[in-house]
Amino acid sequence: MCDSLEEKFGAWELFEEIWQKEGMDDGVSVSDKLDVFIKDSPFHDRLNLRVDGKDNAKARSLRAKGNEMFHPKVKRYIEALKCYNESIAFSQKGSEERAIAYANRSMVCYELHRYEECLENIRLARDSNYPERLANKLIKREEDARKALSVAKNQRKDDTAANVMVPKLSYRARETLPQVAECLELCESEKFGRYVVTNRKLNAGDVVIIEQPFCVLLRDVYRCIRCDFCQKESIFTLVPCESCTVAMYCSNECMSKAFQQYHRYECPIIRDMWRIFTKIPVLSLRVVTTAIASFDHNLQAMSNHLRALNEKKINAFTMDWTQASPRDIYNTVHVLETNANVRGQKNRMVRVFFTTIIHKLLIERTDLGKVCGNDFEMAELLDGLLLRHLQTSPVNMHSLHCMEYQPAQERMHHSLMPRKERQQALENQYRFHCRCEACVNDYPLYLDLPSIDCSQHGAIDEQAIHADLVIHNAQKAAELMPKLRRYLNDIGQQYPRKETCSCQELFLRSFQILYNPTSEIVQYWKYCSP
Repeated sequence: MCDSLEEKFGAWELFEEIWQKEGMDDGVSVSDKLDVFIKDSPFHDRLNLRVDGKDNAKARSLRAKGNEMFHPKVKRYIEALKCYNESIAFSQKGSEERAIAYANRSMVCYELHRYEECLENIRLARDSNYPERLANKLIKREEDARKALSVAKNQRKDDTAANVMVPKLSYRARETLPQVAECLELCESEKFGRYVVTNRKLNAGDVVIIEQPFCVLLRDVYRCIRCDFCQKESIFTLVPCESCTVAMYCSNECMSKAFQQYHRYECPIIRDMWRIFTKIPVLSLRVVTTAIASFDHNLQAMSNHLRALNEKKINAFTMDWTQASPRDIYNTVHVLETNANVRGQKNRMVRVFFTTIIHKLLIERTDLGKVCGNDFEMAELLDGLLLRHLQTSPVNMHSLHCMEYQPAQERMHHSLMPRKERQQALENQYRFHCRCEACVNDYPLYLDLPSIDCSQHGAIDEQAIHADLVIHNAQKAAELMPKLRRYLNDIGQQYPRKETCSCQELFLRSFQILYNPTSEIVQYWKYCSP
């Protein structure tokens, strides 16, 4: 990324400084100290907080970096695209800087044989007042692109990202809960809280839940590659939010939907949010803003609803999802576990500190200031929502990954990570001591696992399968997946063995190839210099 949201002195570092400096032995609570600090100290300066805005000088600088990446002796085309996209995000609407950045992006598209996107960028450049003195360049590129497109129109390869398969439930869906197989039930106990069980024996590879998230957050590193709203990879044609320098979209439709659902509140503060926080607080903000949109941006209606809500009666498995309103769906998010009762004082207080900072940014810079600024009830509601979801997010969120062309070397799998490290990682994030079968029995790492009796069960050629899957061979993955599933179920009774663990990873890899969104960027490295 040409201009990543630079890592400076962040909110966590500032909290650590206050925590160490103030101590807890003088009879004044840390909460009160943090409150005083926020009110009376120049924390804006300490965190380098500043209002976001377009900057044509910055846009020119980023475009120059893109030109360096595009140079014939460099040919780092994907890096050039990222820089041009960021230049577009920083440029003012209708400015020469934006028009030239679009034109330069059309140049990269042409080199990468993306002729339709080349023409689209030429259109965007003209709509952005492309300077007349450079018009001949654009006319020539447009003519060349149209000719090349007419020749290549029927020869272009399928878009990998468009061919992602959609998984199906392995069993009949619940009638009022179509995203969940009817073999699953929701239980609750004092020891474990809410948990899901199956009422029938399942096989390896069965699909039992296909669920859409309440909200999604695009990580900052992808902001110049994917659409902030739908997460579609659109590096060749992204268009910017006209107010902030962070969000970019694949279409005006996605831009409009994002504004209605969350960006109207996030836009003035999202650059600072990414600058001083990690993904958890930013995701927590997204949950809150999306929740507010679920109540048609009426905080009083939201407050009335939540005050009357009987949280103990909210059950995602008994709710009729075919008739559920956005408010009904948010109810199931609102009651997610916070683990507040098992957090230490420091863990709790850092979330209070983050809540206070985010609250002040929202009040100072967004429309929420008009609603919550002088209304104690509404301000308290906003505070409560931010703090709640700063606690629910880390224990309930899941990362969504696009297809990895090189498989990850480290997973939280018992054959790849020692028990002590696994349990510590789970303790840190989820606040529980894992007592799974692998932890209770202290299964050994992969190299120390025994092997199965191949004379009885046969063997699979792991190296050959791995080679096919590493190169992202979708046809091969479709052929291998049912075979791997049968083999895994056949040898599963002998778990854990080297072969069962290897087969798990190969099956997962096949599943990713067939069902995960993919990145097509990788195919363009062949056009770049070594």
